[in-house]
Amino acid sequence: MRIILATGGTGGHLFPALKTAVVLKNLGHEIIFCGSFGVAVEKITDYGFEYHNLNAKGLSFSTPIKFIQTAMILLAVSFKSIALLNKIQPAVICGFGGYGAFPIIFAGCFKRIPCMIHEQNVVPGRANKMLDRWVRKVAVSFKAARKYFKNPNIVLTGCPCHHTKVKLSQKECRAKFGLDRDRLTLLIIGGSQGSQRINEVVSQAVMTLENKADIQVIHMTGPKDCDSIKTLYLKLKLPTAVFPFIDCIETAYQAADLVIARSGAATVSELAVFQKLSILIPYPHAGGHQKENAKILADCHEATIIDEKELTADTLRKIILEQLQRIISGGVDGRGLSQITIPEADHQLAKEIIALGS
Repeated sequence: MRIILATGGTGGHLFPALKTAVVLKNLGHEIIFCGSFGVAVEKITDYGFEYHNLNAKGLSFSTPIKFIQTAMILLAVSFKSIALLNKIQPAVICGFGGYGAFPIIFAGCFKRIPCMIHEQNVVPGRANKMLDRWVRKVAVSFKAARKYFKNPNIVLTGCPCHHTKVKLSQKECRAKFGLDRDRLTLLIIGGSQGSQRINEVVSQAVMTLENKADIQVIHMTGPKDCDSIKTLYLKLKLPTAVFPFIDCIETAYQAADLVIARSGAATVSELAVFQKLSILIPYPHAGGHQKENAKILADCHEATIIDEKELTADTLRKIILEQLQRIISGGVDGRGLSQITIPEADHQLAKEIIALGS
């Protein structure tokens, strides 16, 4: 079966699509990516998938004129996508959100090709909200997302995480990072969006913990802040492992006792998979989507949410100490998180895509 996966270029859209694509390919299906990828196209080529870059841009709501202009461009790319579909002749199309995915899904619906969308977040983005009325099926990552869609055919598949649990023990994973096998470990994930603010405040908070907690730190900073954070940590007596990016992030999750991160859909799903206590700082410029994601973990009493406008080193230090004490006292078991995540979400979603195209 020839399958198109349509996605925007950010990791939150692309990684679940790639994870699902690998499953579909292993089942013998032909996968073609369509969308607006930017630099993320390297990830697609690394996996060896064919792709078509549509160069679609999002709608601008800054002024009525800008909205009309961007809407016309998006519509024009959508109709150009019809010619591409005539060439590819897919059996089914699945979109993963973002305006980059919109044109090919819209064109597919116009041509009456079976189309579906997957929503990673609790609150759907504008592109998926617009497509809701036309696609034949909507797959959601969390139960709480159902209420935002009017489509009569909604399925719960979970969010295909980019990572799965590892077989190594927590102590073995700590050793992989050159850290003490027995120390409490703090994992900091700056993320790609707005990571500088997290890096600054978290590193300041960690510095004040030097004499207050027997901890060690794994810190993924992003490419811009790695050198400066490394220099800062050199002043501390705490064991630290600092990287711009961690390829084996699943090993870092397994090594950690407490995680500080944004609350994108993939991160929330991964925290549930690894059953980790967390402090979440939602990205404030994503329409509130990340805060709604974070609430899922907070409602299970496995996460503390800090709004970025209230984020200070002192506030964070106090919460870190509270959560570490909770861990030490045995007040964390992570069992509530097992109800959130869907096992093998990539296989669940692949199954729904195949069923729609059959």
